[in-house]
Amino acid sequence: MRCSLIFTTGFLLFLASCATPTQKQSLTEPQWLNAPPSEAGFYYGIGGSDTQNEGKDREIALIRARTDLAASISVDVVSVLDITNSANADGITRETVESRVLQSVEQSLVNLQTLDSWYHPDRGYWVLVRMDQKEWARIQREDRRASVPVPSGLDESSGLNVSFLSALNGKKLPLKLLPGGKKTPYEIKLDWEVSDYPQLEDGGGISFSKVTGTVSFMQYGVLIFTRVYGPVKDGGLNYEQARERAAQKVLHRFASDEEFSAAIDRELLRDE
Repeated sequence: MRCSLIFTTGFLLFLASCATPTQKQSLTEPQWLNAPPSEAGFYYGIGGSDTQNEGKDREIALIRARTDLAASISVDVVSVLDITNSANADGITRETVESRVLQSVEQSLVNLQTLDSWYHPDRGYWVLVRMDQKEWARIQREDRRASVPVPSGLDESSGLNVSFLSALNGKKLPLKLLPGGKKTPYEIKLDWEVSDYPQLEDGGGISFSKVTGTVSFMQYGVLIFTRVYGPVKDGGLNYEQARERAAQKVLHRFASDEEFSAAIDRELLRDE
């Protein structure tokens, strides 16, 4: 009986010792909530949610902390991009670049460290996360995803649009090519420019087209460089055939262009 009493008393004291810190954590606001850490060599993110559902709030808070940390990284990424000189070509704005960078960074984040969390029944769930800047630098060096949108300017069903991707794969670039992908650090796109000429009736009804291909390499929507192939003029029984023949020659020039691959290698080395 005495042993039972001792055990019961000890167990109650153990529960009391566990409950006290929990109560304190719920009521005492952590310092980082109002004064986020700014330790050199790290990125920090804070997120919170108050839906009156602790489990749901925990999930939302982590997502928001991740986004907050990604925003801190994005500021550094955008600062090294030459937005001023390239905002010209596609009319891209700084806000557009910042949005693309943030989306890409969020997709790349791994190995986040949860430093602390805080729950208050009246203020919801809050979490503090951190990432080593050296870890982010490693991720950025290794993230070689490049989207390849469908080329513009020719008929969408043209087989040469697919041939462009094949030509890119044949170059064995140090990039992971994603057809039609978005939210990637890099993008390689082809724009066709087509001019048709009047049919030459005295030449047997032959149609002629002139085709130029412009291949652009971009980082987070910012133009890095372009290579122009053409113009190439060719003929056919109709304009569609003439365009396809001329475009095929343009693609052949692109596939044979070793300087395109060398230019990408130089840009990737500069980012390291």
